[in-house]
Amino acid sequence: MLFYVEVGTEFTNTYGDIDGKFYTSMYSMYDKVVLECEKDENLFKELNDRLYKVVVESDGIGWGYHDGLEERYYSIDWLDE
Repeated sequence: MLFYVEVGTEFTNTYGDIDGKFYTSMYSMYDKVVLECEKDENLFKELNDRLYKVVVESDGIGWGYHDGLEERYYSIDWLDE
């Protein structure tokens, strides 16, 4: 699931903006990964660097995509520990 978001973000950064449905789909998938990470601290530890990297690499992408990823990433409970 996270690979889908990584590739979609890389694609946008390489070839340019797509449409809102595309970013909604990627955000939805990112949210699913975060939900799984919130259930399992070990999974979070394994994926944390990649989760954060997608947020960083999405900077400058429109449609509220970057803002949504950033907000969702910083809402993860394990970050406070």
